[in-house]
Amino acid sequence: MKRITTTQLMLAVPLLASPAVVLAHPGHDHEAWSSPLFHLAFFASLVAVIAVGGLLLRKRASAPSHNEVK
Repeated sequence: MKRITTTQLMLAVPLLASPAVVLAHPGHDHEAWSSPLFHLAFFASLVAVIAVGGLLLRKRASAPSHNEVK
């Protein structure tokens, strides 16, 4: 049986969940005064999550392995 890696899960879950998120509501008013603020908050949070994930992956890749035989 093939083992699923963390990277595969990190790629698969958002791709499989995105249609449900997109269809969760009918839309919003792009003419409202708060629309640019909501878009900025949404995209800023996406960038922050991706940046933290990248930093954690980099930290994990550079950390010494605990599986080494002593």
